[in-house]
Amino acid sequence: MPRLRIVQTSDVHLRPDRPERRRALELVFAQAVARAADVVLIAGDLFDRAIDAQAERASVRKMVEELAPRPVIFVPGNADQDAYTASADFGANALVLAKAPYMRARIAGLEVVGVPYQAGRSLAECLTGLVCEPRHTVLIAHGTLVDAVGASFPGDGEDGAFMPIFAQDLTRRFSYAALGHLHAGDALVRREDQRLVAYAGSPVATSPRELGPRGVLVVDFEP
Repeated sequence: MPRLRIVQTSDVHLRPDRPERRRALELVFAQAVARAADVVLIAGDLFDRAIDAQAERASVRKMVEELAPRPVIFVPGNADQDAYTASADFGANALVLAKAPYMRARIAGLEVVGVPYQAGRSLAECLTGLVCEPRHTVLIAHGTLVDAVGASFPGDGEDGAFMPIFAQDLTRRFSYAALGHLHAGDALVRREDQRLVAYAGSPVATSPRELGPRGVLVVDFEP
């Protein structure tokens, strides 16, 4: 498998009365082109609510199709888990991993495991029975990363305890875990030897308390 360049984003929270969020997504896709990315991952909460998906889907589909043939992979988050109906069209090069407990897909020799947000469950519960080769596998999921069972969750509200993701479940199963849910912070990216666990954060501030620069992650993945 050759090197793949991945652009990761999440938590755009698109809605019709916030045009700056749509502009932020346009800039994310522009970076995918500028950085010669092979695939784009959107790790949940692309839409603020499922009803907002109805208004914003056409503009998202246009952006996705302009990236073709690059695939764009979507996973539902806690805010937009009902936005990805079977009839929803996000473009021919879109890949929606919305079926619980997880879905698998293969992109240019890379296996992608998508875990949509699932209320009341941990990531470990969702991945029960999963067997994969860590060196060739990427996870995309939406939840709250914690270091150990029984650890306290950071923050509250939008940064609170949604679908806990225990760090040890990631590093033994995946080389790269692309996560969504945390919008901002100082510790969004973790590296452990050849393992990467990362939130991209929101590419646009969605509340006054989300301080700091905004951006996307560009990740080069090699087997």
